[in-house]
Order: sequence, then C-alpha cells, then structure tokens
Amino acid sequence: MAGKSHALDKLPSELPEAMRSAVERWRPFCDSLEYNLHAGADARLLLATSVRNSRGAARIEKLQKTIQWFDQRLPAVAKRIAEADKPATSPPEDKDKPLAPGESRSWSWSSEDLVPDADCGVLFVLADEAQYKLLLEELARQDKSLEDWTLSARKETGFVVPRPLCAAFLEKAAGMQEWDPEHELVNRCAQLLLVRRFGMQPFWVQQGIGWCAEWAYDGSLYCFPFRREFVYATEHGAWPNELKKRFASGPEVFDWAAFDGWARGRWDSERARVAFGVLAMLLQEPTPRLSLALEELRVFRDTDNRRKTGEYSWERDPKYEIKAGKQAEVLRQHLGEDIGTRVVKFLQRGSAAYKTL
Repeated sequence: MAGKSHALDKLPSELPEAMRSAVERWRPFCDSLEYNLHAGADARLLLATSVRNSRGAARIEKLQKTIQWFDQRLPAVAKRIAEADKPATSPPEDKDKPLAPGESRSWSWSSEDLVPDADCGVLFVLADEAQYKLLLEELARQDKSLEDWTLSARKETGFVVPRPLCAAFLEKAAGMQEWDPEHELVNRCAQLLLVRRFGMQPFWVQQGIGWCAEWAYDGSLYCFPFRREFVYATEHGAWPNELKKRFASGPEVFDWAAFDGWARGRWDSERARVAFGVLAMLLQEPTPRLSLALEELRVFRDTDNRRKTGEYSWERDPKYEIKAGKQAEVLRQHLGEDIGTRVVKFLQRGSAAYKTL
C-alpha cells in the first residue's frame, strides 16, 4: 500500500477490509473531483487530496506521527461488543406495529452510530469552497440524517462526522488569515481518531484533543472552529500563560460545569482555552485511565441519547450533550477523586506544564 500506486478500481488483494470499504464508498466521488486516496502504514486512515496536490505523501507521514501520538495517550481499551456496538440499521418498515406477546423488535439509527475502532476514516483536504460544498452534498446523499447539518456546515471551513467516518478542511478560502493548513491536518486527524475510537464525546473533549495534537506538533495553535473574529498573531502560543493568569487565584477545585452550554457551532474564547488546558492535563495521566473514562462516556451517551418518537421508536438528539455532573462522576471514578484539584494546579503552572504533551 504505502509507497505504491493503484487504480481505485484495481485494489490490491491484501488491502484491509475496512480500508477497501472506505475506498469503494468514496471512489465515485473522488473520481468525479479527480482526487487521489493516499494510504500509509496505518489502515485506520485515508487521505484524500486533489491529483494536482503534490503533498499527499508528506502529509501521510505527518498523519502517521499524529496517530502514534494519539495511541500513546489514548490507547484502545478491551471491551465486550455490546448490542449498542453493532452496526446501525434503518428502522424496519413495521416499526409502529404493536408487538404480540413474547415478540420483540429492536434497531438503532443515527448519523453518529458506529462500531468503535472498526471503520477506516477519510480525511479530505479540499482545494476550494466549491469542492467543500460538493462534499457536503455527497454526505447528505449518503446519509439523509445529515441533510440539516450540512446546511449549517456550509458556513464553516471543516468538519468531523462519525458516519460515514470522515473529516475535511479547506486548504484555501477567502478571508483566511493567521491560517496554517498543516495545523488543520493534525487537528482534524486527532478529532477523527477520537471519534473513531470513542464516538461523539463532549464538545470540549473533541475540540481539546485537536488543540492538544496541534500543540504537540509545534507548540502553537492555529485552528479556531466557528470563530468569526480576527485572530491575532500573538494568540497562537498564548493560551497556557493566559490560563495561568486566569487560575492564579483559584478556585481550588475545577468546576466541570464550566463547559455546560458550550455546544458545536459556537465559538467561546474562554471555554476554548480552558478545554485545551484541561484536556492537556488529562492526557498526561497514566494510561489507560482517560481511555477508560472516555469509553464509559461513549457507552453512556449511546444509551442516554435516545429521544422517543413513538411507542416503539426513538431517535438521536443531534444537540445532545452529557451533563457536567455525569462527566465529573466518570472522570473522578477513573482519574481519582482529586482530579478537579490537580486540574487547577496544572493550569496554574503555565507553559512549562505543556512541554511533555
């Protein structure tokens, strides 16, 4: 695979099944835009770039480093494949039919349903806004539950979705300043790996993993999703010391409710900085403690995010977020009762605390 070229309709026999499925899913779209799919040594990820983009091979190497960084901090955890982990299907046609005594019927359906650590993700590096729009249209075609989301996603310059497992960002767009596509590459890759392994996590966790991967890359931050205001050059490396000042006088214990109300689609400078700092601390805890916590949150979300639509049916709430109290409970269980105190002490240290991220 790595270092070799193959036509998308003539795949090598040794190609892993998950990667083969991803290629077959995206081949018509990539052919229509004249995009190549690049594969490295890791079968979890494909990189899609224009045939006119010469940086595919170099970027695959960069993604491999991000994958290694991610695995060292958030390794997979052994788990029994529960009913909730089985592939999602559409509701049966007789979903509203009353059940006879002793009869049962079950299914799940949602754009966020996936089997953890199973699918091969695809990361699209898009050349312009027109191709970004075409990708969103293709996602809506592939999964009808994404139609409403794609309308709002058109206002942004990138995304990560769990099903079909993929991410994308615009390499160039009008009005982009203080912009670095290599940072976007690393950030979106880390988010994609998080979703692949642990499903949709609290918004601050997903954003935080992207920023931590950026910081590990070169000690600076360039990706600010949903942000509309100007980004100053001094901001790229300022967050650790800004957090140091912010928490210099306490509180003694971090309040996990600080993230309540912060949801996808909205920029919040204060909570963005805090999310970065808190996750940077959690990633430095002994493995696999944080992995175990995120896995428990994944399972909880799967069962708790079910909104009834009838006596025999339910659907996902796309705006669902796990309550702060539950998040705190799970984090204390796996990382220690004093985790809130240790988070504050970490944030009070400033830049020095992030050197081993």
